[in-house]
Amino acid sequence: MQYTVSYKMPGWWFWRRLRGVVGDDVLYAASGHTAPMRVFTLADKRRVELPCTMMIRYDARRHRAIEDDIRRRAGK
Repeated sequence: MQYTVSYKMPGWWFWRRLRGVVGDDVLYAASGHTAPMRVFTLADKRRVELPCTMMIRYDARRHRAIEDDIRRRAGK
């Protein structure tokens, strides 16, 4: 399932969008010297990394995908 993510830095006036997102995760640095990054995987296999200081909004399809996955795992 693909969903859309909107993001912006605090102080930006407008939101920007990532369309065709198929997965996301948080990447923590092993050394602890760099800030964690939010990582998005797009349908065309591209990877987009955004700093965790960004404000992020997810559309309703992501919520449904998480609920479906929880139900599927509970049924096992």
